[in-house]
Amino acid sequence: MKARFDNISIKGIAAGIPRESLDLDSLGELFGEEEVKRIIASTGIAKVRVAGTDQCTSDLCAAAAKRLLTELDVGPWTIDGIVFVSQTPDYILPSTSSLLQHRLGLPITAVAFDMHHGCSGYVYGLYQAA
Repeated sequence: MKARFDNISIKGIAAGIPRESLDLDSLGELFGEEEVKRIIASTGIAKVRVAGTDQCTSDLCAAAAKRLLTELDVGPWTIDGIVFVSQTPDYILPSTSSLLQHRLGLPITAVAFDMHHGCSGYVYGLYQAA
């Protein structure tokens, strides 16, 4: 695919991460010490963040989005759309984007849709937003 978009820019980026973490070394007994060491060595990842049992993906997204709107001094009523990209939506239905639209106070006229992608999701989400 070849596409060109003019007059598009990214004004800011925010992230939401859970407070809890898990050291991958602790999984040695479950998956085997050698396998865990191999994965850590090949990925460079020794610790991952873990959402609490009462925490959904939308909780992390809403916190990041609220912070971003505040930092950029953007009113939620000025937002025309929201694209939610994740492999871990809150539910199959309703869409997580619709839940975020409501939680963030976006207009009901704003377009809201989910995209279920992995690593390529960021690029696809930017493409759809443009």
